[in-house]
Amino acid sequence: MALVTLAALAMSCASPAAPGGHSSVSVPASVIDQLGPPELPAWIAEPGVLPAGLEGTNNCTFPFGNTSVQWDFHPEGACWEHPAQDGWTRNQQHRVHATSVPLCGGGPGDVFPVRMCRAGGPGQPGPSPACETATTGPNGCVICVRSVVCH
Repeated sequence: MALVTLAALAMSCASPAAPGGHSSVSVPASVIDQLGPPELPAWIAEPGVLPAGLEGTNNCTFPFGNTSVQWDFHPEGACWEHPAQDGWTRNQQHRVHATSVPLCGGGPGDVFPVRMCRAGGPGQPGPSPACETATTGPNGCVICVRSVVCH
């Protein structure tokens, strides 16, 4: 319980608005380490940041899960996917704009998820129990890393 309180305290001390009026919350790595998040395998989690030279590009073949997204709304917006293990495709989005984001109370935001996708549609078990969603959705994808900046 103390760790949850510590995380809540850290979140309440975060800067209320990032430059440009975007709100974001940052939790210190030491708090995250204490909370013990599940470990994602490196073939899912890495790279954590979009590799240089891929901003402004889109080679993704799996549809976005949110119909209000526009990957090229921002010049650095991107979607990059490449083959992963066991028939999965790693799908990484970078600053993909959505006019309606549930985590933003239905308002606009930019999303930065890492999804694992494969043919076969919904209901397939995900590649790791550490992913945020356990089974694939309608597009054959599970969300493993979710990051959102609300506007």
